[in-house]
Amino acid sequence: MIQTLQHNVSGWVEWNLALDTFGHPNRDIKKGDCPNCLSCHCQRVLQESNFYVLGQFSKYIVPDSVRVDITSSKTKNSLNFVALERPDNSTVVVVYNLGSNPIDLVS
Repeated sequence: MIQTLQHNVSGWVEWNLALDTFGHPNRDIKKGDCPNCLSCHCQRVLQESNFYVLGQFSKYIVPDSVRVDITSSKTKNSLNFVALERPDNSTVVVVYNLGSNPIDLVS
C-alpha cells in the first residue's frame, strides 16, 4: 500500500473483503489475500493481518488527504514510508520497517 500511495493514487480498493478458507469466491485460480476469512465450519470470521493493516491506514489517512514529499538520509533501504497532509492541515507519516532490527526515527 505504501508504494501505491507513493505514486499519487487517489484511493485504494480492496476488492475481496472476505473469502472462505479455500479462497472463494475468487475468479483467480490461486487463493487471494483478504482481510477477513470466513470459516463455514466454525461459523466465525478470522481477521487476517491485512485487516489490521487496512485499519491502521484508514484510521490515519482520511479522505481528501494529499501526499507530500518526504525523504530520509539515514535509513536508506531500511524503511518504506509515505507522508500525507490531511484536510485538517495535520500531517501523517506511515512507516514500515523492512528489516528485523528496530530503527530510531527521532534521533
